[in-house]
Amino acid sequence: VTVSDGEVFVENVGIILKPVSGAASPAALLVLGGKAHLRNVAVFCGGDRPATAFSLRAGDVSAENSLFTGLRGIEQYGGKLLCDSCLAENNRTEGVVVFNQSGDKLFSSAFQKLKANRNGIQGVAVMSGADVSLSDCQINENGTNGADVLAGGSASFNACEVKNNRENGVVGSGDAKIIFIKGKAMENRYSGLAGINSARITVKESKLLDNGEFGFATLDSSLATEERNEISGNRAGTSYRAPASAPAADASAKK
Repeated sequence: VTVSDGEVFVENVGIILKPVSGAASPAALLVLGGKAHLRNVAVFCGGDRPATAFSLRAGDVSAENSLFTGLRGIEQYGGKLLCDSCLAENNRTEGVVVFNQSGDKLFSSAFQKLKANRNGIQGVAVMSGADVSLSDCQINENGTNGADVLAGGSASFNACEVKNNRENGVVGSGDAKIIFIKGKAMENRYSGLAGINSARITVKESKLLDNGEFGFATLDSSLATEERNEISGNRAGTSYRAPASAPAADASAKK
């Protein structure tokens, strides 16, 4: 399904795409322009080389109560996206990838009550130029970090749960900016929150509990600002702040 102009309403629909002969396919649902309103939509991409379930390149999309499963669940390279109560779960790679590819000043990306769980790599990946808002989201049980915010990207997590991921909960790298407020980062294999290089992390009124290493870790010249948090039960301690020369191979804190 491709939307390139006009205004389209897609409701109460299931889309199943299974490539034949091992060939790669485009996204099952591709928006190149115009406006699209998705409600109660389920997109599933199977096969040896599954397609991305939903890809937004340009235009304006609102999605509500919808499920996206494939190579990736949701990828946004441009336009405006508002997701409410959507699922990006059990994807081969990332649940959600956001990248302001063209540097569009009107770019916006917001997720409310997103469930980005049990994906092969990250639940959420925020790349250069993207500023993403996540509220009341679950980012749990993913194959690497729960969420990665890369150089040039920024993300705000408000009342989000980031739990039981196979590496860290949330990681910022390069000059990424992360705000984590009234959330929970708990039971992750390494640290609940981690910053490497020159990332900036602000964590307020949050619970960083029972992680395999630290509640939060800052490596190299990263900085973390903390206010009124509960940090306990982390196996290696409350926090770790490495000197500028410390290695940061996998963003997991080192004793």
